[in-house]
Amino acid sequence: ALVVHWHSGWEKALLTAAAVFIISCSCALALAVPITRGVALLRAHRLGFHFRQQETLERLAEVRGVLFDKTGTLTFTRREVTRWEWTEAVPDAGGVRSELLAGLSRLTGMSAHPVAMAVHAALGEAADGNGGNAGRLEGFAEIPHFGLRARWMPPSGRPAELCLTRHGAWEGDDRDFRSAGLTAPSPRHASAQEDPPQSCLFVDGRLAARIWLGEEIKPGVRELLDGLAALGIETELLSGDHPERVARFAEKCGFARHKGGLSPEEKQAEAKAFQQRHGAALAVGDGFNDSLLFGEASVSLAVQGSAGPVAAEADAFMTARDPAAVLSLLRIAKGARRSLFNSYIVSGVYNAGAISVAVAGYVTPLMAAILMPIASLSLCLTAWVTVPRR
Repeated sequence: ALVVHWHSGWEKALLTAAAVFIISCSCALALAVPITRGVALLRAHRLGFHFRQQETLERLAEVRGVLFDKTGTLTFTRREVTRWEWTEAVPDAGGVRSELLAGLSRLTGMSAHPVAMAVHAALGEAADGNGGNAGRLEGFAEIPHFGLRARWMPPSGRPAELCLTRHGAWEGDDRDFRSAGLTAPSPRHASAQEDPPQSCLFVDGRLAARIWLGEEIKPGVRELLDGLAALGIETELLSGDHPERVARFAEKCGFARHKGGLSPEEKQAEAKAFQQRHGAALAVGDGFNDSLLFGEASVSLAVQGSAGPVAAEADAFMTARDPAAVLSLLRIAKGARRSLFNSYIVSGVYNAGAISVAVAGYVTPLMAAILMPIASLSLCLTAWVTVPRR
């Protein structure tokens, strides 16, 4: 500009060059990313999503599938014991069952797993009235995808080895079951039923009781799945619960693909195969038995009520109670990517037009100083309009 306008005098040439220098806004390209991220993070935060790294939004925009855990993720974390059946292994005499209930209450009170919390809540009053505050546990252990173990030392009576485990732990890979010294129940207790129990209590290696728990599906699950299908995003339900129960749950929610009875390692393998078929996947879980799944998926989202250590390693944390908010999160992430693309276009159009007019000599330095911030403001407006609120 200085050279082109030099023939009109050095003052005119210098003013024109200054106007070009001032009006050009290459900084708009540097501002595009932080402005877009800022708007997207703000809107995601208002919906109840929090991120360990800002780059998570870019990875969410690449998601082609979502893998869901069941218990605590699509159902309410708080569950209730609906049915309890003792077996002949524990006689109903001499207060034996009451002593065991006190020990089981103490055992489940040491875990934050939804099933353990439900059993503990159900046994609370009964156990407290039967010596729940006395006695002690030795050798407590919580084994992922298996259950809880400890030796119960009651204030009176003989000690007992307690083990609360999932129904069907003796099937398939039963290494944890065998290492615990447990004996597989008789066929009439072990066979699949129309409504199998969720948990089993073993005492001294023998099946002592079977426990049924009710679970309530969170509102918005069907809306979430329909919305993901509309976006062309594949979904699959992966759960450690009994396969028959998972199948009935999947039918109620609308899952086309589901698998139950999975260990953490099997969830990881399923996630790897899923991503090979469909591309980047988002894993949504409550953190219990989901650590390997979270590590395998491209992006991981821990829901409210998650296990603390696992949630801390997730890419994002969700405090929203409505599962359908996950759909809004993906829309925001994809909107942020569109906003970034639009910001580059806006910046390019502005610089091409403004610099051309300035080089032609139609802009004074004062006008340039007024127009230059407009480029940055236009990026804010672009992000504000393009990134959806939900």
